[in-house]
Amino acid sequence: MRHEFSSERINNRFHSYVYCIDETRVLLKWPEDNPNDYVHANWVKIGNVNKFICTQGPTEKTIDDFFRLIWQERAPCVVMLCNIMEMGKKKCEQYWPDSTDSALPLMDGKLTVRIAEAAREVEQNIMLMRISLTDDKGATHTFDHWQWKAWPDRGVPEIPMAVFRLLIRLKTASPIVVHCSAGIGRTGSIVGLEIALGNQRHGSVQTDAQYLFMHRVLLALAENKKITSPEMSAFVAEYDKVIATKNG
Repeated sequence: MRHEFSSERINNRFHSYVYCIDETRVLLKWPEDNPNDYVHANWVKIGNVNKFICTQGPTEKTIDDFFRLIWQERAPCVVMLCNIMEMGKKKCEQYWPDSTDSALPLMDGKLTVRIAEAAREVEQNIMLMRISLTDDKGATHTFDHWQWKAWPDRGVPEIPMAVFRLLIRLKTASPIVVHCSAGIGRTGSIVGLEIALGNQRHGSVQTDAQYLFMHRVLLALAENKKITSPEMSAFVAEYDKVIATKNG
């Protein structure tokens, strides 16, 4: 049975304006005895390959479905572009245990979540940990969990080249699950550097700052390779002024 976005209000974090396009929606098929195939997530292709899954940050009601998605697609990594709390508001439910000594059972024991390797900082404000899933038959799946802790909502990071370094680390991974809170602005910005998203994820880039940021990252790469011009320098200077006010 196929569910449309409008019929799944309880499973949508922002029902009024963050749509889940049905044509590219990820259909949940696992476990077979669960008839609900809906998760607020969309495939994004590079060429003919389903490279990314853009999704909303899990809510208390959708943690099970989030892990159904990861388990079903055997996703090798998850990129989290938000914090649990931002500006006093919950942006995402914590969907991993508090420590390596504890476990998070889901779906009446069908899946159990554990931390395989504790989080460590691999770059300024970018954390990496390993999370393992075990089903009720003893099968396991382990994935990398990247969290960017300093990307402001509706804003952009202060270090553009960090995005390239992260994407390089993830170059061979597929599919990559990417989420922020809504699964569009920050998520769409980082995925947009890999591919023109077109209509595969509604509202992918939310703000003018995020649109400018995509160009700024490309310019940072050019600067890094010593390919510069007066026009580029002028754009960068103006961009930095704009971002200072937008992130304010």
